[in-house]
Amino acid sequence: FYPDALPQTKRGTDSLEDSLFENLQITPQQIFQQAKIP
Repeated sequence: FYPDALPQTKRGTDSLEDSLFENLQITPQQIFQQAKIP
């Protein structure tokens, strides 16, 4: 499978959003904090 575009890279406080889940906004930093990864 070869997508038409390169994957998006998110870092730090860049918000991850999806139109499927209108109220979902999370940052990579929050994911790492929840996983207790330094």
